[in-house]
Formats: sequence, C-alpha cells, structure tokens
Amino acid sequence: MKKTWVLLFLLFVSTFTYANHDSSKIYITKNSFINNHADYSSDYFVKEKYWFGWSGFSFQTEGLLRLKLSNGNYKEFSPGSIYGFTTGGIKYIYSSAKNKYFAILFEDKLINFFVGENEKAVYKGLVVDNIFYYSKSIGSDLKIFNKENINRDFNNSEILLPLLNLEAEIHKKSLDKDMHKKQFFQCKKLVEKYLSLD
Repeated sequence: MKKTWVLLFLLFVSTFTYANHDSSKIYITKNSFINNHADYSSDYFVKEKYWFGWSGFSFQTEGLLRLKLSNGNYKEFSPGSIYGFTTGGIKYIYSSAKNKYFAILFEDKLINFFVGENEKAVYKGLVVDNIFYYSKSIGSDLKIFNKENINRDFNNSEILLPLLNLEAEIHKKSLDKDMHKKQFFQCKKLVEKYLSLD
C-alpha cells in the first residue's frame, strides 16, 4: 500500500512539473524577434500578473509578465518593455496601439495574421470570443480581419480571394468562438493552407 502511495505521489509531482514547464523565449527588440535571437530563455511558461497571483493566458495578454529563469530567479517585464515572446509553442508580439500582446498565427511578407480575445458580458457572466487581426508588416498597426478591411487593403492583390475564403472558413468552423489551444494550432494550419502561395 505504501508503494502505491509513493507511486501516486511521484506521478502527481511529475505531472505538475510537466504542466509548468515549457520552452519560452523573450525578445527585447524587433531585431532579436525577427532573427529569433532570444534575450532570455527558460524551460518555464511565461505568466501574467492577476490580482490573485500569477497565471497562464490564452491568446492575448496586457499585464505584467514574469518568467522563471533556469537559475530559479524570476524576471519581470512590464507591458511594452519587450517586443515579443514565445511560450507554450505560441509566439506573441506587442501592439503599441492596443497596449497588448497578441498570438501570431502566420508571418509572411504580404500579410501577418494574429488572434486576440474579446470579452462580452452576457447573462450570468462573461463570454470570451476570439478576434482576428492582420497587418501588412511585422510591427505595423493591427486591423480587424473582416470582409470590409480585406476588400479595401487587398483589392488588387493575389491573396484577396484566399483571404475572403479564409474569413468565411473561420466563421464556418466557429473559430471565432472561445478557441482553445488545440484549436489554435488547427487554425494555424488553416491559415497556412489558405495563405501559403508557394
């Protein structure tokens, strides 16, 4: 019986350890971000400061960030003090216009694609929907990904039709409704499918 409890305890500890570890990278400048030269690296998730403590986040963050370093010390980053970061297999970039970090779905010379969150008050609580953005270059202003903006900004572009088809597919698959992490990577493949023109 004692061996069973020891085994269960070790299983719990290993699960907890795994759940709190990841390969994270912090990029202070645009240059380090573009060239994938991390200023800080760690085997732990990036966490965001909430009123009750530090926690993970989904596809956007706007608060104080903290990363546990390999030496056991913590490094904190105020909003906008870093250009971007990677955690949980997802890359994030800071939008100075919106004062938030957004998850990147796709990077290309013609278009960059992002996802964030939109909280809506409903009866008995909040609903979090996803909102998609794009920009024409890394670091430029983010625009909401909708038919009106697509038609205006890509009217004579080879990617106009793929973008319109992608916008329709996102709604058809309800990817704009409280997407979880597994769906994020499915959405990433969907965006690549429509926008990879090679």
